[in-house]
Amino acid sequence: MNGNLWRQDRSAGREQLPRYVAGVALIAFGLSVLALSLDRFLMVLAVVVVVTVLVLVLLWQRSLPHRATTALTLLARGRDGERPRLRRIWRRGAVWHLAWRVPLGVTVTSLLRQREAIEQALDVSIELWYNRRLVHMRVGTARLPKHVDFCDFYRRPPTVGELTFGVGRGREGALWVDLVQLPHLLIGGATGEGKTAFLRQVITGLVLNQPIEQLRVALVDLKGMEFGLFEQLPHMWGPVARELDSALALLAELGAELDRRQAAFAEAGVQTLARWNEVRPTETLAYVLVVVDECAELSAAEVSDRDERVRKQAALAHISRFCRLGRASGIHVILCTQRPDVDAVPGQLKANIPATVAFRVRGETNSRILLGEGNEAAAVLPPWPGRGIWQWDTQTQFQAPWLSPEQADLLLNAVRQTALLAGAGSVPPRPIRTDDRKAVVS
Repeated sequence: MNGNLWRQDRSAGREQLPRYVAGVALIAFGLSVLALSLDRFLMVLAVVVVVTVLVLVLLWQRSLPHRATTALTLLARGRDGERPRLRRIWRRGAVWHLAWRVPLGVTVTSLLRQREAIEQALDVSIELWYNRRLVHMRVGTARLPKHVDFCDFYRRPPTVGELTFGVGRGREGALWVDLVQLPHLLIGGATGEGKTAFLRQVITGLVLNQPIEQLRVALVDLKGMEFGLFEQLPHMWGPVARELDSALALLAELGAELDRRQAAFAEAGVQTLARWNEVRPTETLAYVLVVVDECAELSAAEVSDRDERVRKQAALAHISRFCRLGRASGIHVILCTQRPDVDAVPGQLKANIPATVAFRVRGETNSRILLGEGNEAAAVLPPWPGRGIWQWDTQTQFQAPWLSPEQADLLLNAVRQTALLAGAGSVPPRPIRTDDRKAVVS
């Protein structure tokens, strides 16, 4: 279908070109006759005008608004042959904003089903919506690089947001996200496609840009291989949990922290962590980031031992509770898995995680599980590590920043040294302790 649309787009342009050429030729003939009847100056002027008009016509034929209108015409022609009419054109950098009045019966829903075909025909990323009798299209035209350096990407971070991190470089430029607004994130993809590297750069970026008073990080790594370089950071809530028992203990402790924060907020009459920090500037609390690498290790589907099954179910129950209730209390979750099926990420859990990063997967079924029914975009990504799909309020393809373990260790070593010079231990005190709850609430 996508190739057919591209060929139809090209053929439609070739069919319309002779009409424009014929019109320009007629105008040129008329001006030439007029010029011959006057003088040489008018003849030169006529030639200049004709050439200018011809160049403008050819440029319009190759322009994005024309190509987008042609593609939309092929997909959204009305029953009586009526075509979409381009009504608005606006451009800023690599982003275009176009709007059409479409024939009766053509809906945004029907166009969204053809989204992939439009993107591939135009070699862009698009967003579609309807407003005030017009179908609007936001078009990103920037080329996706095959490599994005972490330090170059983070050289100019945004100045807004509480827990802002870089997703990568997309069609519209650098893509930055505030985790507080998400408030949770699911990362999926096949082995070797960039999940762990993406986690590494996200955690490193947050730690480098957030003081320990604003961020605590709790890490669960049941594979036991990936998070060693974060072990001695002053931002750590506690040691990295590498076994089921230590993971369950860590999650239970965070569950108790969630209860304490909810009680404190209710006592103070506030609803969010941001509001608490505003009204209690001397008792500010940090955001808590809970990162679980390979959530499938907590799946109880294939466990025969009853006790182990119960403990894994309890761990998933804690994570599910954080996803349901953690936003207001400042507890945010990032889950990572290479097996995004219902056993690894139960439906109730995924329903409370609105944002997804999908790297290349092995089959269309896994893509649909990650991105939604009928969405196979993750299965057809280019075979380049770090190339992924970001899905939240919209969906776009991106190239993630690359940060090697050695480079990450060098950057984080500066954080460790600064903490030691300031007198902070490797594991700082919790934001709220059980024995200081009365002092916080009072």
